[in-house]
Amino acid sequence: MEKRGKSFDSLMRHIRNSHNIEIRGSEDKKRLVNIGYYHGYKGYKFNKDVAHPFIGIHNFEQIVAIANFDQQMKAIFYPITMKFETIIKNLIVNYSVLGIDPSFDNVYRQKLTFYRSQRGRRRTKSINKRLRLKKDFDSEIAYAYASNNIVIKHYIEENKSVPLWALFEVISLGNVGNYVACLNREDKEKVADFLNLYNSQYDENVKILEQSIFLIKDLRNAVAHNHIIFDCRFRKAQNVAQNLKATVKNKLHLEAETNFYILFDYLALLMIFLKESGNSRSELNSYITDFENSVNILYKSTEEIAHNKEPLPYSVYNLIIGERFKLKLNKLKEYIN
Repeated sequence: MEKRGKSFDSLMRHIRNSHNIEIRGSEDKKRLVNIGYYHGYKGYKFNKDVAHPFIGIHNFEQIVAIANFDQQMKAIFYPITMKFETIIKNLIVNYSVLGIDPSFDNVYRQKLTFYRSQRGRRRTKSINKRLRLKKDFDSEIAYAYASNNIVIKHYIEENKSVPLWALFEVISLGNVGNYVACLNREDKEKVADFLNLYNSQYDENVKILEQSIFLIKDLRNAVAHNHIIFDCRFRKAQNVAQNLKATVKNKLHLEAETNFYILFDYLALLMIFLKESGNSRSELNSYITDFENSVNILYKSTEEIAHNKEPLPYSVYNLIIGERFKLKLNKLKEYIN
């Protein structure tokens, strides 16, 4: 039998009859229109794995509360991830070109030499990564030129090598991570030392910079493209590097390592970068306050909006927020202040 799309009224009946979620009336219909059925309702009904819906969700108001929290998190993380990207790009460019010809061609020869410190298969892997980077950067330059980027166009038409700072204006955050992976160990260490993030005890090759970039990249892209983020389903890495977990634990004096399965862990890592790069305490505290307020609303709003029908189950709240949230939040505040 041929399938046909459903009206919002039909979708509401489907939600009631097939999913046992209480949804009815014009107000619920407006909310369903606002969050959507496929991107919204179905996305917020599940935690990461679509095969396992949240247990204890019986009212559409509870799903709306999760959707509102997700939107608030995107609004909070957008400026923070943008600031992180600006900081990391500025620092990498600064230490890469210090005292030398700043053209990318020259930097490529002189500074993207991490492969020299490697042996055997690791050396081959590093060389391949360096070659792919050159190809990717040439593609980025070509795309920027075709898009009439004024700066790139100037250097190309003057038959000059594009300076690193101009190239960093057009490359993706992922390619910044690839660049750092190829950068010589000495310059990586200078950047990590500036940020008070280098610890030779568990990070001999100064991997924390690229690892942080790749981790935050997934969050940044999800926020920029309006994807669901409340349960960290954007995270691509199966395992987060041990030194990243140790860094957050040690900086905040936590009892246990973070696993980056909850948004607080990403907030903590971003706050570390922003604090160590010199951002003001008042600005960082405002980010933390906004995060805390949104967390409080997540639980309270379900009772208020649903007229005390059924609050958000603590089991669901705990999956989203994580255990011992208040303790970790206080540790973050202490670190900032």
